[in-house]
Formats: sequence, C-alpha cells, structure tokens
Amino acid sequence: MTNKPTITDKISGYVFNWDDYGISITTNRINVHKTDGRVTGELFVDAVNGNGEMVTIYPPTSYNFSSDRTRNQLAKSLLIKNSKVPWADMVDQLCFGVQDRARKGEPVQELQTSGDIKPPEYLLNPLIIKNYPNVIFGDPSSSKSTLAVILTQVLMLPWDDNPMGLIAPDRSIKVLYLDWETDADTIRWQTTMLQRGMDAGVLFVSYRQCSQPLASDIEQIKMRISETEAEVVIIDSLGLAAGGELKETQPALGFFSSLRELKVTSLILAHNSKDRESKTRSIYGNQYYTAQARNVWEVRKNQDTDSSEMDIVLFHRKPPPFAGLHKSLGFKIVFDNEAGVMNISPSDPKRVAEFLEQMGTKQRILELLKEGSLTNDEIKDSLDISRSNTDQTLKRLKDKELIVKVGNKWGIRYNNDF
Repeated sequence: MTNKPTITDKISGYVFNWDDYGISITTNRINVHKTDGRVTGELFVDAVNGNGEMVTIYPPTSYNFSSDRTRNQLAKSLLIKNSKVPWADMVDQLCFGVQDRARKGEPVQELQTSGDIKPPEYLLNPLIIKNYPNVIFGDPSSSKSTLAVILTQVLMLPWDDNPMGLIAPDRSIKVLYLDWETDADTIRWQTTMLQRGMDAGVLFVSYRQCSQPLASDIEQIKMRISETEAEVVIIDSLGLAAGGELKETQPALGFFSSLRELKVTSLILAHNSKDRESKTRSIYGNQYYTAQARNVWEVRKNQDTDSSEMDIVLFHRKPPPFAGLHKSLGFKIVFDNEAGVMNISPSDPKRVAEFLEQMGTKQRILELLKEGSLTNDEIKDSLDISRSNTDQTLKRLKDKELIVKVGNKWGIRYNNDF
C-alpha cells in the first residue's frame, strides 16, 4: 500500500498529492447526488516529467468516484502512462478520500469564549464586512454599478485617501466582478474614467460576464475565484443572479445557499422595492433577500436634468448583528464623457434637501434646530412627524446633551459637534 496523500481543500474540490511519486490529482465540481448518494465531479492528473516539470498526463474528465468500474478503468488508463506508479492504490485513496470529505461536509467546531477573540473584520469600513453578504440596493438609475467599480479600486489599490471617507484595507484585496447586467466595455470605460480622474497608473479589474443564475454556474464561478485568488465578489446584480421569480422564496434561498458555497465576501447590487416614493424602502423581491443579507445599504442619487454632476448618498438600512446603524455617507461624482474623466469629491448629504428627508428623525431635528429655536409643536409640524415621535426623540437628544430647552423652545447646545 502506497503512502497516504496530502489533501488540500479548494473552493470547488480537493487536491491529492503523492510527493514520493511526483503525482498530483485535482478534483473539481464535486457533487453528492441526493437521489442515490453518488459522488461525481471532474478530475485531472499531473505528474513530474524527466525534466522535473509538472505536466498534465490525464486531461480534465468527468468522473464517478462511487463506481468500482470507473475506478478500475482510471487505474488502467494511468498505468499505460507510467507503469512504475501504484495507480490502483492511488485511485482507491483518491475515490475514498473524495467521498469521505464530500459526504461529511463541514466539521462541527467547539466554540468557547476567549479573551483574544476579535470582532468581525471590515474589509472596507463601513460598507463591506469580511465573509458577510453585503448589499447595496437602489433605483435602476442610481449608479450602483459605477459605485461598485469605485469600491473595487478602493479595495484593490487600496485607495487610502479616497474622497468618500471609507476606511480602506491595509493591504490589497483582490476582487472578482461578476456581471449579469452590463458588459466588459462598460466596466472598462468606467474604470478608465476613474483612473484619469485619480491621475493614477493603470487600474485592473478581474471581470467575468455571466448569463446563468449563480446556482447553475456555481462550479465555474468557484474555479474563477480560485484562479483570481479573489477575496471579494461583486454580484451585479441580484435579480438575474438569483433567477426565477424574485417574489418567490425558493430563488432567494437557492441564491444565498449558492453564495455560501463560494466562501468569500460578497457585495451584492440589488434593485429597490417598487414603492419608490417611500422614505424607507427595501430590496426588491422576497423578504429572504433582506433577511439573509447581513449589512444593507440603500443608494440614492440626486442629479439635475442634463447635468454631469450627481450627488450620491448611502443610507444604512440594516446593520450587522454586532453593530448599530451607521450614519449616512455622501459624495459627489462629476463626469466629463468627452475627456473620459470621472472625478469624485466629498459631499455632505445633510446639505441636499432630498436626502435630508430620508434621514432619521434625530438628524432631521438637529438640522432643523440649526436654523433657530422651535417648540415641540413647531418641530412636529415642520417635519410632519407624530407628537410622540417628536417628544421621544427630543428627550434622547437632551439626554445626550445635544440640545437644550430654554422656555418652551429647543435649541442646539452650544459648542456641540455632531
């Protein structure tokens, strides 16, 4: 019996190495069939040649790891390639190892409290949390794809002094852009305009155009993640990536189940609910799209007709389990299509009336009181909110020493910075 191989887990399968013989067998697309328990997939065999180089001696082939007949056929085929290698033993070890790993799934972990446990990590604070499904949703015309292109470069460069006020990572994070909506030329053009606006060197994007739902294309996408060493995938966008009727439960569950298989961080672009006039909107489709997401932001755009300038604001709609809602983020994008330049600058969302209406009651009251002292009723009427909401919010602001009451009117507390 030959020595046992070393086995390395991959996103899409496993790699078996027999160093004594210079043999490596890679398996992909592993699938445990629900009907009969068969384990199938794809494999190819590499071996060290006379020059010490690793070359493929058995090309990628679909394979049934549960069949005695296919095991015998594979061993005989490989024996022709090199009669000095104990192929029968290796194939048995391969097939038993693949079946054992595939059927076991993830092992049970014993979790315990510890003083050195760290909180979940932000790859891009506060928008992208490591290993989480992060979502940015908005109107079809809210520049979600443009935003995703910008965030890709903030992660990959990393862009420390970005004008959006995002805390970039301390290292380059590789990103794979999975695109169901636009095309490579559009993403390339937007990236080029960004590069010119930054006055930077050549920027790169690992890009893949997709046509099938994520669940149907999962194995190919796993392979592309492995090839690009991506830690983050951009899903552009949720509707086509999920497939099916978005109001139904099954496409939502299937999408997030497939997404979990990728074992990487994701930023998902999604459309908003049809009620576009509502102050609190949500991801379009089944409630599970919101329930399964762990960090959800809404993007809104304000742009005048025929203007090349747009104000972009991100509102935090669902915080992660370990944190509260983050304050809104704003910035301005200016396009010059003739010169092919995109410039980005900081912007205060509180200065745009359309955005102020979308903010929380606390922020709206503070902004209103900047203009002068007001009574409870005057605040209620100005903001069109209930009396109970007004009174409760004013009490919280007073307790935080952000406002003060003089007579029957409320005003901003002196020297407060909020």
